[in-house]
Amino acid sequence: MHRRGAEWARQQEADVPLRFRLGFHTVPSMRQLHLHVVSEDFDSHFMKHKKHWNSFTTAFFRPITDVIDELRTNGSVRIDLEEVARLLSSPVRCFRCLQEFKTVPDAKLHVRTCAASALETLTSAEGSG
Repeated sequence: MHRRGAEWARQQEADVPLRFRLGFHTVPSMRQLHLHVVSEDFDSHFMKHKKHWNSFTTAFFRPITDVIDELRTNGSVRIDLEEVARLLSSPVRCFRCLQEFKTVPDAKLHVRTCAASALETLTSAEGSG
């Protein structure tokens, strides 16, 4: 699953200047195991509501490598339901610079031009806690 998802993302990235994330929702939306391969522009007509946005732009979305590591180390994936609720109800933010927005369309517009690096944002957020 990981290999096929990564292959597909690489093919897409060759055609368009997008980056892709591979991962799982902390609490799956369906019983069947499924991997999300999502572009970092998050520009889909299906991405309409705060819960949708937050399910892909917060820690609710678990990178596949993190899930694999946790499974190898612990034999299972830990789910904190209070944290899940907090993540899904948190304000709409840019996943790169963490700027807050009132609406998902406003966040989508901002992401198109945000120059911050997601890696820099994660590093600075970890250091500030």
